[in-house]
Amino acid sequence: MRLVVAVPLFTLSACQANTTTGAVMNAFTPQTLPFAFYQIDVPNDIDLDASITRTGFWGNRFHAYPVKSQAEFETIVKKRAKLFYDYVIPPSALAFQKRNYADVMESNNERQKAAYKDLGMTRALYKLIKFDEQRYSIIATHERDPDSFMLNVYRQYYLYAPQLGKYITTEQARFSSPDAPNSEERGRTFLNTQIVYTSPETLKNTHAMAVGPVMWLKPDEHPVINYTMKSPQANMDINLISGGVTDTMAEVKAAQNQKLIQIKSDSSDQSDVLYKRSRDVLQMAGREVCVFVPKNDMNIPRAYYWCSWATAGEKNNLMRPAIELQAWIYVSEREDGYAKALWEQLVNSLKSRGGLAQNVANLSVGDPCPQTGFWMCDQLGGEQGIFLRKGDPMPGQSFSAAERENMNWRLIKPVA
Repeated sequence: MRLVVAVPLFTLSACQANTTTGAVMNAFTPQTLPFAFYQIDVPNDIDLDASITRTGFWGNRFHAYPVKSQAEFETIVKKRAKLFYDYVIPPSALAFQKRNYADVMESNNERQKAAYKDLGMTRALYKLIKFDEQRYSIIATHERDPDSFMLNVYRQYYLYAPQLGKYITTEQARFSSPDAPNSEERGRTFLNTQIVYTSPETLKNTHAMAVGPVMWLKPDEHPVINYTMKSPQANMDINLISGGVTDTMAEVKAAQNQKLIQIKSDSSDQSDVLYKRSRDVLQMAGREVCVFVPKNDMNIPRAYYWCSWATAGEKNNLMRPAIELQAWIYVSEREDGYAKALWEQLVNSLKSRGGLAQNVANLSVGDPCPQTGFWMCDQLGGEQGIFLRKGDPMPGQSFSAAERENMNWRLIKPVA
């Protein structure tokens, strides 16, 4: 048998014991992982920054790394810029690019003409921009193809977070117009108005989305969030994916069933499905499966449980992303109670961070709008919603009294 940890009553858990003392049992010691407008508890031995597979929006993918000081941060940025500056583009590559440029300029392809840029580059670095002491941008060719520069120039951002002892950077992202007069100002505006680093203080802004190491201050679409986590403490691997709506619930069900078929085949028909069922979490329709997979001498060196919960999300509702939560729980022998306790603690800890979720409510016709933004109601239709300012009367005067009673307004995009 495994030992679980007693914690105070306010901690959500699946297994309750000794109700006379008001204690519940947690299968793992938790830490909070915020994502989008939600949060979930995961084992506290997981390095969240190191577990990021992909977090980003608008083509930017964010990562965070430890750093000890401002001086070390600046050294990292300048060393990265020097790496590109020191790469001299060979004469053969320059000549090839020039020939391509001349051919395109002589063609009738206006789209290609607009895409090609003669930036006069002879080195891989185009520009290092220092916005202030804590924010930089590097514009350069791609590190994997430094000789191609007229069609493909890339930008990276660097953001120092001294309170957290880390810096945040983006992967190289395609930058189409580095020579535009306002290109530097666009970068400054992005850093000033769209992102701040994720911290206990910035998480209090419930209208901002948590996107890995940054908070997106003015979200207008579903960001892509993917964490791949390993917990030796709990003998568990976790994968969390949140993003744009790509599936229907029927497709979610089909994907889970296909995974169960693969597991059954890999285990030589020895796997045992504990359950396949519908499960709504935070009013999000979802489907849940869990299966036990015994050890074998062929390709399964450790017995494990695979559990999954997924929801398809809603395309035009930023409060309803597609979410897939998976866990691989490793055991030395079959222990259904232990596996269920781990899984239930994980799923039950999923919470809204507030903000928009509090504005999804039944409102009567004529009630004052509680939040400026785009609102949607099934009876009125339309994919973009209706723009209302805070205090405006909620529409629907043309509907009958019975229809008004069933109106369910959803805030799909806030406007500051």
